[in-house]
Amino acid sequence: MGAVQAKKFLAVLLAIVALSGFLAGYYTSTGNTSQLENAMHVELYVYKDGKLVYYDPDDPTTANMLNIFVEMAKNAGQFTARDGSTFNAIDTQLTGSMVCASNGTATFTRNMHVLPGTEWCSSTPLTVTINGNELIMSGTVNIASTTNITWVGLYLKTDSYPASGGFTERWFLLAADPIDQPIHVNSGDVISIVYKFVFP
Repeated sequence: MGAVQAKKFLAVLLAIVALSGFLAGYYTSTGNTSQLENAMHVELYVYKDGKLVYYDPDDPTTANMLNIFVEMAKNAGQFTARDGSTFNAIDTQLTGSMVCASNGTATFTRNMHVLPGTEWCSSTPLTVTINGNELIMSGTVNIASTTNITWVGLYLKTDSYPASGGFTERWFLLAADPIDQPIHVNSGDVISIVYKFVFP
């Protein structure tokens, strides 16, 4: 599979997961988590210095992820980038991805476009693998100061076309997860963030 085909394939997979995430969310909200095995969903794993410290079986996705499906289906959408700029179209030739952790306080909304507080982000490309019915995206974040991690998220970079015209590259927040119990970190700690897109 070539690089362009792989990027298109990844975009389609992410869009399908986003659409089906509502079903997984329904199962979770009703306490019927045993049904997650029958629904496409996003699992989140966070490791601190190699030790698992957080797991979420149904990570929430944002409007940006849902709009990727709209973009592919009808060449229309409304996207808000990490810097707050808005776009009415993106190029589904995804050009990069990163995971981030932050220490802000906020309530999750579908329209979030950036993690709250100070962000620490991966500086190298994510590892992306397909294992049977699972798409796994993982990366590491080096923490620069002592703090409590309260959010983690997944961003994708894409070629984008703003409403004002022209062309630019922007980062878009696709998944954002508030950590129920803050993770205390010190300067020099390494946080590993793993997103697992599960297709039953």
